[in-house]
Amino acid sequence: MGVEPEGSRPREGPKEAHESTSARAQLERSQQRYRELIDSIDGVVWEADPTTLEFTFVSPQAEAMFGYPLSEWRAEHFWETHLHPEDKNWVVPYCREATAKDQNHDAEYRIRAADGSWHWVRDIVTVMRDPSGELKLRGIMVDVTRRHSAEAERDRLLLEERAARQRAEIAEVHAQEQAIRMRWLADASFALAEAGVDVGAIMATVAERLSVLMGDGCVVRQVSADGQTLEISACHHVLPARLEMLRTTLEGTPLLVTEGLSAEVFRTGRPVAFPVVDDTVLARAKPEYRRYMKDVHSILIVPLKVGGRVSGTASLLRDDPRHPYDEEDLALLENLADRAALALEVGRLFREAQDAIALRDDFLLIATHELKTPLTTAQLQTQWLRRAVGADAEDVKRGLEQLERQHKRLRQLTEELVDVARLCRTPLVVVRAPTELGALVRDVVSRQTKAISRACSNVTVDAPEPVVADVDRPRIEQLVSNLLSNAIKFGLGQPIELRLTSHDGRARLEVIDHGVGITKEHQARIFERFERAVSTRHYGGFGVGLFIVRDIVRAHGGTIHVESKPGAGSNFIVDLPLRA
Repeated sequence: MGVEPEGSRPREGPKEAHESTSARAQLERSQQRYRELIDSIDGVVWEADPTTLEFTFVSPQAEAMFGYPLSEWRAEHFWETHLHPEDKNWVVPYCREATAKDQNHDAEYRIRAADGSWHWVRDIVTVMRDPSGELKLRGIMVDVTRRHSAEAERDRLLLEERAARQRAEIAEVHAQEQAIRMRWLADASFALAEAGVDVGAIMATVAERLSVLMGDGCVVRQVSADGQTLEISACHHVLPARLEMLRTTLEGTPLLVTEGLSAEVFRTGRPVAFPVVDDTVLARAKPEYRRYMKDVHSILIVPLKVGGRVSGTASLLRDDPRHPYDEEDLALLENLADRAALALEVGRLFREAQDAIALRDDFLLIATHELKTPLTTAQLQTQWLRRAVGADAEDVKRGLEQLERQHKRLRQLTEELVDVARLCRTPLVVVRAPTELGALVRDVVSRQTKAISRACSNVTVDAPEPVVADVDRPRIEQLVSNLLSNAIKFGLGQPIELRLTSHDGRARLEVIDHGVGITKEHQARIFERFERAVSTRHYGGFGVGLFIVRDIVRAHGGTIHVESKPGAGSNFIVDLPLRA
């Protein structure tokens, strides 16, 4: 699937573009303000794993207040090993219990500084959940050692007031960011709804909206029909020059599902985040993409999943090094990807329904034509016989033979329809018995002598050795008859050969004609129900003969394929196991 041409994607109007730019600028200001607030706080702002209570983030004040480098604070069990022995026994269980109950809490305890002294701290802890429901543990650790001196009470009140104000300001900034993200989510959802059920439009919308809202660039891929590659469905970038470079990079460079940064997403069904694109990340990328990625500073890749199956991926590329992607960005992208995948599935189902309706309508037209032809002929012959009573006996005999042929044709068409209906409801059941296939093939050919004669063709059977297989004889006769009828119909009166051999426990039947042939694009479809490789105007039939053949072959544990070129004829090759 190629990249959608520029003119086919939905474009933002001036108003929407202004709103999107404004939202991004507002988010950047909020994030800058957030960092400034943290740096100005007279205490240690921290974030910890709610399960292990190990620090995942501490503000720079930690080193100034306690003397430990910031890297040591993230060491395993740092907090617990630096607690005063008298405080450790109660403060650790207390924090774990409050966190488990999603309760905000605070505690005062002693912690050892790098110089060996003990500092009293007040730890004000907030337990919260992000939009995806994941538990977060954040807090402010304030040194209250002086409060245990003569000025303890005054300092406590001042510090509490300051901490409350700072917490409120941080919460306000966080709330603003969440509001912006929710607005993005609503905007993208509305855009998906506007795209309707056109899969191409949905893909283009996903790429464009994600680029504008969370970008700078976005690439949407879908798994190929054979499940081997991730094909480009749409890509977008907010900067035209970067978009052109992105297209040039992607076009003509297929991506296997097992290579590149997307391989892990396809294999596990889980998203991956690269907050910083360093040399390690570049080494994992497909070599042809590395030149473009040198100017990318942060990447998110999420799966597009339908019913638990990965049907594609959405990749976000941010060029701005000041704002790397974080966990909240990843959660938002996953939410958007789920909505996009649902919209794509609706579009796919709608397209399949349209195809099914078109197939049904085509079949009804073909069926009407095919059934009317023998009925009309039979009616004319009946009228002629009524007038020919008393005429020459040979004329009457020819008329009756014509009637008999049309009756057989009607019966064959009816039997094909019954077979198709039965195969669509339940798998074909075969009753096997040892059968000499060479004799079976010759018997089928002998029954079609008149049809062969009318086609001015010559049919030969090449079966030098007996080939005995455990098969359902009536079904294999039907298989051979359908393939032979197909060769007669499209063979243009040229010689037809049926070749039977056996090798490595399998029988092979080849039905070779030198007629119209089949194009490459039709070869994979001709074994489907009601599919035809030629116009119904020139060739009759329902288009179900090869569909029935395919199901007979599958029921016997065999395979069938065709080798053909337009104008050079066709060779249908059937392989069947000799033993069940």
